[in-house]
Amino acid sequence: MTPNKLDLVKLQNAYNRASTRMFFLDYDGTLSPIHRKPEDAVPSNELIKLLSSLSADPHNSIYLISGRDRKFLQSWLGDLHIGLSAEHGAFLKLIDQNDGAEWHDVILGKQMDLHWKDDVLRAFTQFCNDVPNAQVETKEYAITLHFRNCEKVVVTPNKRVLQAQISKLTARYDTLDVRKGKKSIEARVKGITKGYIIKEILNTCERDEVDFVMCIGDDVTDEDMFVALAHEPQLRNVFTCAVGKKTKLGF
Repeated sequence: MTPNKLDLVKLQNAYNRASTRMFFLDYDGTLSPIHRKPEDAVPSNELIKLLSSLSADPHNSIYLISGRDRKFLQSWLGDLHIGLSAEHGAFLKLIDQNDGAEWHDVILGKQMDLHWKDDVLRAFTQFCNDVPNAQVETKEYAITLHFRNCEKVVVTPNKRVLQAQISKLTARYDTLDVRKGKKSIEARVKGITKGYIIKEILNTCERDEVDFVMCIGDDVTDEDMFVALAHEPQLRNVFTCAVGKKTKLGF
């Protein structure tokens, strides 16, 4: 599929005609600007109002699919009438008409080997010791290394060393997946992606009744959502949008 500029007229017409709409939205870099410190990227009042307005329409189902941990999402967005997914699909909170939805641990019970976390943490911590201003963010099922505030001349050689270490770990642990993001590297459970969780969400509804889908993201991890939706032939009027860049499957 060749990426094109998003046709806003076509988008508006499809939205107006639709009776069952679904939105899958990334957070960092899409709904919220990238910040030097990840903890500073809290939702603005304007974003809260926008999500509240969209979710107030009974024809709309809004899902925020994020790499953030569930504590952050619950704290800042848990009171909204929207669905939430944390850690790139590791946790899911479905939309509940009575606003009583609980978080579902997608990985729990799959008996996956998570012993790689200690080894990855050691490698990421060593990187931080060698690269000033690098940070490690430890989540329940993932570990993220942030180096957006670091000097490139320092990052580059240390990244090569880290990549060699990570290659050995991915060869050792078949449940480990390592993804590069925007000025970050994340280690997480293999097979659990934003695309995977979209499939899980769609399994809770009648696909042939969904006549509008809008999916927006800005990073490599969001392309998993675009790919998943491209393999859903029952869905109608699917719009995938890559913010700030073109991808193979996004406008």
